[in-house]
Amino acid sequence: MRKSVLFTITMFIVAIFIISIFLGMSYKDYYLESKIESIKVSRLNKIYDDYERYVELAVITSTREALNNLSIEIVEKESFPDNEEEVKKNLTEKINKSIYKWLESIKNTLKEQSINVDYVVNDIYFTGQNDTWHVGTYINITLILESSIASWNHSEQRIIESPIEGLIDPLYTEYIKEIRGSSISSTPIITIKKSKYSFLENSGNYTKFLEFRNNHWYRATTRAPSFLQRFYNDSSNSTYGIESFMNESLLDFPPNTPAENRSYIDYMYISGIEYNLTDLYTIEDVNQTFRLDGDSVSIYLGIDADKAQPVS
Repeated sequence: MRKSVLFTITMFIVAIFIISIFLGMSYKDYYLESKIESIKVSRLNKIYDDYERYVELAVITSTREALNNLSIEIVEKESFPDNEEEVKKNLTEKINKSIYKWLESIKNTLKEQSINVDYVVNDIYFTGQNDTWHVGTYINITLILESSIASWNHSEQRIIESPIEGLIDPLYTEYIKEIRGSSISSTPIITIKKSKYSFLENSGNYTKFLEFRNNHWYRATTRAPSFLQRFYNDSSNSTYGIESFMNESLLDFPPNTPAENRSYIDYMYISGIEYNLTDLYTIEDVNQTFRLDGDSVSIYLGIDADKAQPVS
């Protein structure tokens, strides 16, 4: 009897042990599977975040491409748009034509990595300028990502800011069209390069002036037209104004010749503002055709204003 009870107890313990092992193995399998699924979902989340960034880059690229194409178009047609609204309309049309090229490129690139994405552009248009060094493009887009374990279908509306640095400056159209011959590619193209100096009150000096001039930099200033205004040849001052020195490579390019009675601030020179020679200055060790008005001497040379000499 005792042996029978002992055997029963022993078998019961063995059964519990076997069941506990089985349950443990089942739990571990489930745990591993859940972790794998969690990793997959996390990876898809990251892919979706990356997809959003790719779309942002597509909008920026389309916007910058549209701006450069409009600058070239102005040269080819030898005329500026009439106003800001016409510029916005033109840029919106160009962005709408090019955005799909970049979005399809992103879609196909991800497809090569076995990632299925799609999109629906509900609306996209150029909004204008909200700060000195950027322009905005509004987009309303639905982003779609599909996989065997999860899918996203999300619409978002936002304004994406595109930097203007590196873009063609359309203000030089009048000079480019005179010297370009039969092809714009044969002429100098002036692009926006942001200065590392602000030239705030009393901060200018001779060294900064030379570096600014030699590097063809632009600075932010409320006395100048904005980047967008340059597309419709408006030289009035703007909250988002930028200015540079007149690019001398264009002035020395036949048939152009330097004007002796103009300041070499780009928008002043191009808009035809004329000074008495007594109100213009040449700068020490700089080409003597280069001239600045008195206010500009104070801004750019500052404490080294004695490096400037009256023309006459």
